[in-house]
Parts: sequence; C-alpha cells; structure tokens
Amino acid sequence: MCDIAGKLNLSHHTVETHKSNLIKKLQLKNTTELIAYAIKNSEEIKSHLEKIKSK
Repeated sequence: MCDIAGKLNLSHHTVETHKSNLIKKLQLKNTTELIAYAIKNSEEIKSHLEKIKSK
C-alpha cells in the first residue's frame, strides 16, 4: 500500500481507508477478495476510469 500511496501522493492511512470502504461497499471479506474482484472486473473498471478521466 505504501507504493500506491507514494504514486498517488496520498498518505498510507488514506489509501487504507479507501480500500476498507471498497471492501465494505462491494460486500467483500478481505483484501484478497478485493484483488480477485479487481482482476475479474478489470475491463469494466478501466472503462469507468476512462469515463472519469474524460470529464
């Protein structure tokens, strides 16, 4: 998580908070399930991020 925080210029705590919020919102059990979700839905996530960037 520290790598992600550094690349996004955020604190480690902020990244952990966002990760926890995603796990709760997606009704997952842990970080492993979050990673599996991200891999399974990577194309949809990429598409959504592109839409956000283009605004």
